[in-house]
Amino acid sequence: MRAPGTDWVYKILPWSDWEALDGADEWAGSEADLRAGFIRFSTAAQVAETARLHFAGAGELALLGVPANQVALTWEPSRGGEPSPHLYGPLPLDVIDVIERVAIGPEGHEFPWWLSLGYPPTD
Repeated sequence: MRAPGTDWVYKILPWSDWEALDGADEWAGSEADLRAGFIRFSTAAQVAETARLHFAGAGELALLGVPANQVALTWEPSRGGEPSPHLYGPLPLDVIDVIERVAIGPEGHEFPWWLSLGYPPTD
């Protein structure tokens, strides 16, 4: 059920939560993830809506990019039946390949330009 073109998945969390993980090897997820029993990821196409629904009014965010083949994802229906990536277990922090600091602007969070491509640019 994996969504087509989803070689990357993204986790959004407040920047301060990301900073608090300094020195950790893995992360069990946010309080909402812990309640759900899995870490909720988003596809590139889902990131903006996830931020709007769950992080409106939050300050700076961390956008963590993980190659989908680096974690054991389960794809389950979410908003509108779209496949959504979930991780049942902790996230090893060494699989995170992209860490973007996302500012909030007058019209909401300002995600990087490349997110519309679905994947981060290579050097």
